[in-house]
Amino acid sequence: MSVYRLHIRPNAGRASVKTVFNYCLKHGVIGVGWRITDSITEISWEEYSSQAKKQFPNIDTVNYLKNRIKPGDLIWTRDEVGDYYLAKVKSGWKYFNTTEANENDIDIANVVEVDFIKIPTNEVPGKVIACFRPTRTLQAINSDFVSGYSKYIWNEKSDKDKFENIQFKLNNIFDFIDSEELEDLVFIYLQFNNYIVVPNSRKVDTMSYEYFAIDKKTKSNYLVQIKSGNTPLDLKNYQKTDENYILFQSNNIYLNISLENEKTKVIRKELIEEFIKTHFEYLPKATQNKIEIINKMKG
Repeated sequence: MSVYRLHIRPNAGRASVKTVFNYCLKHGVIGVGWRITDSITEISWEEYSSQAKKQFPNIDTVNYLKNRIKPGDLIWTRDEVGDYYLAKVKSGWKYFNTTEANENDIDIANVVEVDFIKIPTNEVPGKVIACFRPTRTLQAINSDFVSGYSKYIWNEKSDKDKFENIQFKLNNIFDFIDSEELEDLVFIYLQFNNYIVVPNSRKVDTMSYEYFAIDKKTKSNYLVQIKSGNTPLDLKNYQKTDENYILFQSNNIYLNISLENEKTKVIRKELIEEFIKTHFEYLPKATQNKIEIINKMKG
């Protein structure tokens, strides 16, 4: 069983994303465009690929869907307002066109049949949320945790075709929360540890830091930089600047850690993990919900 992320946002047709998404829900399908004909008769892959290659520069995404997505796979997607859905695949590739699609110029023709369930955002893993940032239409999510969790949440939310023998592996609670939730968590931690965090310093164009904090004892200003996943933080990069830095890497991936000093401070992930346990009631509700789900999954 594999897990994928799919953007439903056809560019060739005139229909809005809302119209297209509702069409997918109504017909129990999910897929991509590259429509070749107004005919509503199903055609074979050989017929489709032969005609499509004459009309389009490439059909790589359609090939990917055809060759990779199988019954039993799970696909994460979002509607026009950003709400999350999980779809379980029931069929292989099919060319699907309807009179409704022709009348409304809905360009979703290469599909698989699915069942949908809607998932609250506070129950969506951060890794899944991050996978929606790239513009690529369709991609795999290669994560044992996301695979296990996606099966778990399907069984919790759906009464159809449930999974058996779910294996769950979570190396790091920070894999479950997204980048903004992680920033909020460190924000709260600093507030409890003798820092005043300046909210207005949190802006999207501050590439080298998330916000800045003031040490209540020394009155020194610190820029706070936070990284998740496997993106390392190299302390060597902060030695030539006049600024003070507080660094947090959610997997403790620090390079040149021997350079840590009062000018460049590091927060180990174990400190944040302990803070979660001892200050749970102060965490944002979305983060609390995710931690409770993880604890439930662990039994």
